[in-house]
Amino acid sequence: MSRRVRRRRSTVLLTALLAAVATVGWVTGVGPPGAAQPPATGCLPSGEALTGTPWATSMLVPERVWPHSDGTGQRVAVVSTGVDRHPRLPRPVATVDVSPVDPHRRQPSGRSDCLGIGTGVAGLIAGRPAPDDPFAGLAPGVTLLSAKVVGDQYPTDQPARGAVDPNVLAKAIDWAVDRDADVIVVTEVALVGSDTLAAAVDRAVAADTVVVAAVGEPSGVDGQAAEQPTFPAALPEVVGVGVLTPTGSAEVSRPAHVDLVAPGLDLVVPYPRGGWGPAAGSGFAAGYVAGAAALVRARYPDLSAAEVTRRLLATAAPAPEGVGSPRYGYGIVDPYQAVVQQLAAGPPVPVPAYTTPPVDPEARAQEQERQRGHTLALRLAGVGVALAVLLAAVVGFGPRGHRRRWRAGLAPVPMDRPDATHPEPPMPLFPERRQPHGSR
Repeated sequence: MSRRVRRRRSTVLLTALLAAVATVGWVTGVGPPGAAQPPATGCLPSGEALTGTPWATSMLVPERVWPHSDGTGQRVAVVSTGVDRHPRLPRPVATVDVSPVDPHRRQPSGRSDCLGIGTGVAGLIAGRPAPDDPFAGLAPGVTLLSAKVVGDQYPTDQPARGAVDPNVLAKAIDWAVDRDADVIVVTEVALVGSDTLAAAVDRAVAADTVVVAAVGEPSGVDGQAAEQPTFPAALPEVVGVGVLTPTGSAEVSRPAHVDLVAPGLDLVVPYPRGGWGPAAGSGFAAGYVAGAAALVRARYPDLSAAEVTRRLLATAAPAPEGVGSPRYGYGIVDPYQAVVQQLAAGPPVPVPAYTTPPVDPEARAQEQERQRGHTLALRLAGVGVALAVLLAAVVGFGPRGHRRRWRAGLAPVPMDRPDATHPEPPMPLFPERRQPHGSR
């Protein structure tokens, strides 16, 4: 084989390797979800077999809450890259594709989900349990809706790669509200707000829908400043979700918009068309919070969306930095406590400052006299007890002391008895066996 042919083969192999890395970059920690684009040769491939228990499953223990609620009756809309088929996922009852067409991109693949983000988030919410592996979503009883806002690749006309048009998000949220969604989770972010998006969120709130959204990634979206707000998480009615790592630390880039954190790093999620694979990003963390909201709504159907949100925040596991932490928000989402914990009704009310009540001078004088009388009675009782003890001692020991002329009595000194050199049993023992010497 010539050197030129070997060089050409090496180039082809390197190109294929880089393409594969680009394909799974969003799930291996190489940048935020959506920042790495799939290669021109295809979409995200199917996953592999699941080995071991994902750390997020061990932490949240979804089966512990299922006796109380599994989300049955709740409609959860996933605003993301679409939801593809998977053996462990229920088919969405309604889908829509509002992703913009990019004339500079290749022909669309026709796949329901090319990037795999929406499928993975849907699995964290509604993945059905199975006896042969430990994976399961938080709320396997929910009904899924899918609003696709990103096609095969992220649009190129946005301020940063990995961002989407806020008006596209607004269109997807309106669609979900029209389909009676109880919970809407938005995994994608817009770097600018719009009146249309704000109006869509207001409409969702008026329809009593819980809206959960990702806040963005630790490095920002394609290098954008971490302080730059992301939408719709920046809107006050939306529950903004940041990333919790396996070590318990929070990795967020939009601290002003974080209300809760949830597992979002080193995750295992279902891949489009079967199999499992790694994933990372605040969009996946938002999926866990959306699943918890569905559990609460199924358990307490009379609660409003605002009350569901309040319950999620109030039952969150306390963060190391305290409530209201800029990185953790109210803390780590706790689906079990959110469902079973008993909370006081109504909004929190501040406790009034304590003031010393006024005291009546006459009542104070009477109390002082009563205390003095009580003290005197205790002293007299103590004197009486002491006299009784003294009298008992005189009666009991007086005659004996008089006979000894009040001298101390000493016990006699014990006599020393020499020990026998050859100890034998005492003579009285076994007298019937003792016979005279020489008798037969």
